[in-house]
Amino acid sequence: MVRPAIRSPSLPAVYSGAQTAHFSFDLTLESFLEGHVRAFEFFGGVARECVYDNSRSAVARREREQVVYDQQYVDWRDGHCNARIHASGRFPVAERLAEERAALRPLPPARFDRSGHRSVRVPIDGYLKHSRCFYRAPERLLHERVELRFDRDEVWIVHRGVEVAHYQRSYEQGIWLPPPIMRPEPPAPPP
Repeated sequence: MVRPAIRSPSLPAVYSGAQTAHFSFDLTLESFLEGHVRAFEFFGGVARECVYDNSRSAVARREREQVVYDQQYVDWRDGHCNARIHASGRFPVAERLAEERAALRPLPPARFDRSGHRSVRVPIDGYLKHSRCFYRAPERLLHERVELRFDRDEVWIVHRGVEVAHYQRSYEQGIWLPPPIMRPEPPAPPP
């Protein structure tokens, strides 16, 4: 959870009490950075100071391979937390958030690439392994070096700067995307 704290030499510290969060399944640097990018985009700028809270991931439920994140948090954040009157300051959080947004440094002109990536050679079966799941590269790239890229929700394969395959990320172990097509058994030898 990231909360901006805006300080100006001529003004007292401004704290709206507004909140946002980003949920992920791991504690990798990529997930940590993705959380910051999404928070800064939500707030509309870059804070000079961040206060960190619990960084555990939260999942509402799983529906087979599909993970459903807790939409209840977003509803609570936008409908209650950031729309309330601050308990101790007695000011509308949304109004103070607007003041904070005006004081934030602007977002960078180019969006930060928060995805993880690694260079791999496509094996003979065409499947690249990521987090105990397998994602298929196009057949024409067998034995070629590609870049496997991933974030919390997606996995994609890039070859020479061009995206060649894209998948929803699976968190269920041992999943093959798409499922392999098994070769038919060879015909029995003649008697």
